[in-house]
Amino acid sequence: MKQIVEALMNKYDKEDFTVTEVKQNKYHRIINGKNGNSCIVDVYDVLKAFEVTNPALQHLIKKALCVGIRGHKDASEDLQDIIDSAIRAKELEK
Repeated sequence: MKQIVEALMNKYDKEDFTVTEVKQNKYHRIINGKNGNSCIVDVYDVLKAFEVTNPALQHLIKKALCVGIRGHKDASEDLQDIIDSAIRAKELEK
């Protein structure tokens, strides 16, 4: 987990890391650092790393990272779910 955070926080320079989808799980990604380290992460690792605690925002981010690729809904439906989640997230922050 530390390796992905270091890679992503390195000025978001795409030359410092690559991301590869894990074929067995559509939510997992392999992050390969330029330094040779790699790790497998999923959306929940990212949510934890960025300390996202609002459940509606968590839902929104998961949808945004996987728009149209989960197999349940098309991109248009996922985008509407993202909008709905943003509205709900705002309500929860009151």
